Formats: sequence, structure tokens, C-alpha cells
Amino acid sequence: MNEAAARALLERLADAPVVLWRGDSLSGTDIDILVTGEWKRTLRDAGLQPRRDGHWTNAAGDVIVDPVPAERWSRAYPPAADVMARAEGRPAVASSLDRTAIFIADAVGGRSMTKLTPKLRAVAGGDPVAALVLQAVPRRDALPWRTAVRVVLRVPRVRHALLARVHARLPQKKR
Repeated sequence: MNEAAARALLERLADAPVVLWRGDSLSGTDIDILVTGEWKRTLRDAGLQPRRDGHWTNAAGDVIVDPVPAERWSRAYPPAADVMARAEGRPAVASSLDRTAIFIADAVGGRSMTKLTPKLRAVAGGDPVAALVLQAVPRRDALPWRTAVRVVLRVPRVRHALLARVHARLPQKKR
């Protein structure tokens, strides 16, 4: 990703109804944003064009944005309206509390612990559920099932992530 072009884009989006929900790091391959309202117009006005895969990109193709409309926001995450209301900074970034909850849900959902651990560690503070996730020894780069269930018992909202993880595994088990 072209970091200078990405920062210029984020400056153009600073007053738009968008939130950087995974944080403001530009180290990944795309920029994850939570969007509401006239988000398509907002992205077009910022110089982005839609791609067939749902991502948006600048004319040079070196900045990729992955918009998640509020109506398609995961039920395992804190409510989108709350995330947007608590967002901080310019451009708006999801609060540490919300990012902690999001990363915990992602861990329960089976996302790569190699990628999640540094992100969660950076925002978790003294969160006891985050500590439970961070202390677990990953199996096949995922949060162990037993730990995932323990997290669900403490944070019922993340059951949606666990159910999606189970559902994704079912076809594999039929072989």
C-alpha cells in the first residue's frame, strides 16, 4: 500500500461518516472502514472507484479500502452505531474498548492468532477476557475451541462468531 496516498485519502475522509474500525495502522493490504449514510458517494468524492470484489481503490490502484456498511456489520461486534459514536480522532478510529471487543470476537471466530495477538495486546489494557484470549496457546493458528467457549460464556455477543466458525467447519468434517 502506498502510505502517502493512503494518508492523503484518510485526510479527505476525515469529516465523512466513516470509522477505521481495526485501527489506524496502514501496515496491511487494505484499509478497513465502517461506513454509513451516503458512503458510496463519499468514497467516490474521495477519488475511489469500486472493484468487483467489493473493495474500493484509488486510480493508481495502490490504496485499497474495504468498506463495511453498518447494515452488514457483524452481530459479534459491538453495535455499529455505538462504535461510530465512541470513535475518536480525525480520521475517526474505533475506541480501544471497541477494538478490543472486535479482536476478541475475531479470535473466537477463528481468525489468525498470529495476526490478532499484537493488535489485541496493543489495545486490551487490563481487559480480563482479552487476557484469557492472549494467554491461550493457539492450535493451528486459531484460538482453541475450549477457550472460545469460555469467552462466549463471558461475552454472549461473540456467540455469533463462534457459530460462524462452527458452520464454516461443518463441510470440512463431512469428508
